Amino acid sequence: MNTFHLLILAAVQGLTEFLPVSSSGHLALFQEFLGMESPEGATLEVLLHGGTLISVLVFYREKLLSLCQGLIKRDKGSLLYCAALLLSCLPAMVVYVLAGKAIEKSFTSVFLIAGCLIVTGAILLSQQFLPSSLLSRSQPMTWWRALLTGAAQAVAMLPGISRSGSTITAARWLGLGGAEAMEFSFLMSIPILGGGIILKIGEACHDGLGGLNPLSVILAAAVAAVIGYLALKLLKLLQLLGRLQYFGYYCLGIGVLAIVLKLSLR
Repeated sequence: MNTFHLLILAAVQGLTEFLPVSSSGHLALFQEFLGMESPEGATLEVLLHGGTLISVLVFYREKLLSLCQGLIKRDKGSLLYCAALLLSCLPAMVVYVLAGKAIEKSFTSVFLIAGCLIVTGAILLSQQFLPSSLLSRSQPMTWWRALLTGAAQAVAMLPGISRSGSTITAARWLGLGGAEAMEFSFLMSIPILGGGIILKIGEACHDGLGGLNPLSVILAAAVAAVIGYLALKLLKLLQLLGRLQYFGYYCLGIGVLAIVLKLSLR
């Protein structure tokens, strides 16, 4: 993999990690149809996810600082919100322990990825049918809302199912307002991203750079971080404007296109 291909993957990672279009699905399709082989080892994966983790930490720095101050002061609201964030991670942890290997193998199936992208499109478009009772006011985050939103995050471990799209949509159907749903969705991604990096860090140290240029890898991580931050700003704007359905149409189109391309290349 040359530097140009590496930067393309970094840009795709940063853009699609937060936009509701599935970063895992897009990375797999880019590698399939552009003929780019994944570099061996976990180093690149760790650094790219590290870059996107920095994006969300910087973007929500004020909220995170407020939560930290609340925890120090033992503020009830901050304690309950942090507990909800941790609870939302449980479904994904359980699924990873029980079916992690099978899920990893599914990343090689273009038809599965394409089908999951179509499902993501349908999930996003479902927000157009939210009843007025859910749109008029925002409900507080409770333990059962956190658990159900976490279940949506667990389903999004499949390549092609957008983590942000499924969790934001789930939170909206559970009564949260648009801004609140987006905020909770990305704050709950912090333990998942951090946990994934921790799980892979030992493997990355053992593998080294896998033949990749050190400066190229660092640059790729920086590209993922910057583009990830810009993607968050774009998503927040579109969420406020109520335009997330555009991503739904996009996912439907990409899913169908991937199936057609795969069939034509047989």
